[in-house]
Amino acid sequence: MKKILFILSISVLFFSCNKIEFFQSPVEELFQKAKREKKNVCLIVGNKECPRCELLISDMNKNRNAKIVLKEGYFCGKVNMDGYWGKDISLITGCRFFPYTCFFDADGTLKSLRIGSEKFDFNHIQKHRMDPFHFQELFQLPISPDQYKQMISYNMKCHLKLLGTKEDKNLKEAFELIEASINILPTCYNLYKAAVISMALNDTLQFTEYKKRYKENYTYEDSFLYAGLTAKLGIVYDGILKSKKVVPTKINFSPLILQCDTIKTKTDYKFNYKVRNNSDKPLVIRLARHSCDCMDIEWTKEPIMPRKIGNVSGVFHAKKKGRFRKQIFVHVDSNVKPMYILVIEGVVV
Repeated sequence: MKKILFILSISVLFFSCNKIEFFQSPVEELFQKAKREKKNVCLIVGNKECPRCELLISDMNKNRNAKIVLKEGYFCGKVNMDGYWGKDISLITGCRFFPYTCFFDADGTLKSLRIGSEKFDFNHIQKHRMDPFHFQELFQLPISPDQYKQMISYNMKCHLKLLGTKEDKNLKEAFELIEASINILPTCYNLYKAAVISMALNDTLQFTEYKKRYKENYTYEDSFLYAGLTAKLGIVYDGILKSKKVVPTKINFSPLILQCDTIKTKTDYKFNYKVRNNSDKPLVIRLARHSCDCMDIEWTKEPIMPRKIGNVSGVFHAKKKGRFRKQIFVHVDSNVKPMYILVIEGVVV
């Protein structure tokens, strides 16, 4: 019996010592350590009370390949997106959801991004590709996942560059990096950084220009993440903030918001949205879906010709009583606006 207990205690000790170590320290320290020891950086971003983060770490420690790859080639950190160290990462990535895991090289290039506990091959981290449909649904940005990775790489490199000396040479190099980020897509973060660096370089005209662009770009949705940056720039908004910018297109959905009124529980509610193609090119609906199994969705599979009408239709399964508001993500073959969000709402009684 003693022998069995001894073996068990040794096994527990070995397992605990063999775990991936997740440091809770300033992000810049992880990058400094990684650079010194020629390793990479893995960051799990969550919030203070995040059971899914702990589950994610537990799953990583149960994954033999993850343990080998991360222990040998990475400095790993866990940061709170509402905390001092995690806030910077949230601003740099623009992620409003959690948990997510960033894999950087020591210079700040984003090698890969893992959302939640999605299937992930730790032996080929850099080859991991975010599903473009899922990416659009989460980030709702008019760029591809690869463009996003490049933009975040520029943001992180600029952030790390500014941690060094504030000499003009350093500031100019940081400005070039953040300008490259802006060229991919102007966001609150990169426009803010451009304004701050311009001020540090005593370029008042450039500061005023980027501050103006920031104010024009800022929306109600941005306020959840970037309100602090807005205050730092001394920008004050009177009245109600505008919502997300409306991109003018020649594709019209009718309705955009479908009011169902009341639906009896355990019944099926059929719905339909009309899609009118007012462009001069055929329109293809690539995918239409909802995030749970409470809906079955169909859509016009053949190309919708110019000035013709297609459909997105389906059935809502009213399983639970109460008010509901569901989103349907419709992906189309358009570079102007690749995704539309339709809403269905009502009350199940």
